[in-house]
Amino acid sequence: MVCYLHTPNGLIACKLGEKFDKGIGVVHTARNWNTVVKMHELAQDLKES
Repeated sequence: MVCYLHTPNGLIACKLGEKFDKGIGVVHTARNWNTVVKMHELAQDLKES
């Protein structure tokens, strides 16, 4: 299962953020888009090596 949540002002700043961590009920992680892009670039570099 995948959940994408767009919070341009940050997860902490939105009301949903207050309940999301507890309410989702599974182990999860959050990344900002810059981190996702960098991780993709690093994975591509590994794939090409």
